[in-house]
Amino acid sequence: MPRLDIDLTLTALGIGLMVFGLYVHFGKWKEWYWKTSGGIYGYVPLGLMLIVESNYKRVIPNAPRYVSLAILGVLAALAIYLKVKTPEWVKPKWVRWLDSQPKQVHQAMQADALSDKKWSRHATSVEAVVLWAKELKRKIKTKR
Repeated sequence: MPRLDIDLTLTALGIGLMVFGLYVHFGKWKEWYWKTSGGIYGYVPLGLMLIVESNYKRVIPNAPRYVSLAILGVLAALAIYLKVKTPEWVKPKWVRWLDSQPKQVHQAMQADALSDKKWSRHATSVEAVVLWAKELKRKIKTKR
């Protein structure tokens, strides 16, 4: 049985996390917006953590261990920060469009999105989001 190369595995996982995070960030898999509550923004630093951990000795062979630990600490803090308090400039445009809606409309959008597999058609432009919001506002008013 072949032996598993841990460094190669960690590098592959790190690249996978980064690619997945960027894929979602750029709107290619919008469904994750409603499922992760901001967690997706930390995927890139987490991926970098795995890559740094598995490759630091090759890149900087004589570096003391605390150098990689410091880098890992900064990346971990960044991942947590991006999860807990995502700065507006990190969020993609389509997320900012959705987040700009009033809380009640945003909650209706989430409920609508989770029940409609093709909801992302409503997040293709600012105009599409505004139309969706107006439609949901009408629904909310008629329920009262």
